[in-house]
Amino acid sequence: MNKAIKKTKKIKEHVTYNKKGFLAPESITSMSAYFTKIYKNGMAIIRISDCNNTIKIWNDMNDKKQVEEMLTKIDTLQDALDRFKKEIILKKGF
Repeated sequence: MNKAIKKTKKIKEHVTYNKKGFLAPESITSMSAYFTKIYKNGMAIIRISDCNNTIKIWNDMNDKKQVEEMLTKIDTLQDALDRFKKEIILKKGF
């Protein structure tokens, strides 16, 4: 019995913004990175990965409320990281 094998085309992802990088590029003990993308369909995604764990923050940029929500998420995360950084500096006396 000869069945034809259908090849499926891989759908291309059309990206309008795509930036990524290592969080500690010189580290030999961890693989941590960030990935930021905005797709043509309006989906915006932030991924933060550290070794085996990843968090994904996303919103649809076609919806004004979701754009505002994404900006709030970014502002909140930046604020939390700034406060945490200050605490580390304070504790370690840098």
